[in-house]
Amino acid sequence: MSEPTDADPTREPFERGEPESPDAADPHDDGHPASPAEGSDAGRGRVRAFIVALVALQLLVPLTYYLRDDPYDERFAWRMFSGVRLQQCRTSAFEMGANGVEQQVDPFRLVTPGWVANLSRNRRPVIESYLEHRCDVGELRAVRVLNVCQGVDGEAVPPREYARDCATGGTP
Repeated sequence: MSEPTDADPTREPFERGEPESPDAADPHDDGHPASPAEGSDAGRGRVRAFIVALVALQLLVPLTYYLRDDPYDERFAWRMFSGVRLQQCRTSAFEMGANGVEQQVDPFRLVTPGWVANLSRNRRPVIESYLEHRCDVGELRAVRVLNVCQGVDGEAVPPREYARDCATGGTP
């Protein structure tokens, strides 16, 4: 017995892949309209808008580095264009005791090497936390951090000094 072909008039229209009538329902239609993700123009437009917004965000976030007042905080910045990270800094820490005499202290004896590395990079939040911490642990009048840096080109960068008056919490 031979199989009926598409040209076989005895075969039912649905079996040949043809609709029974122009108003016949699609066998894959569940009665719900297609979602935008299934290829409609509205769905593609939303996906394109999302991608454009994501790419714009990736470009704009690093640009905020150039609008901030702390050039040493290079998080979220395009560091390949910056020589700040390549500066060589010498960090010194000073404490003024209750007697009013200031003496130099070794920051490596007071905090972990990771903190000292961030102190030498002039990371303001780390320096402020260090100064606050030192004021809290001892009977000190003031604490100070001094960073003397050399730029990538070998030129001296103006020294950066951060200080805290332990009694008031402000700058002495």
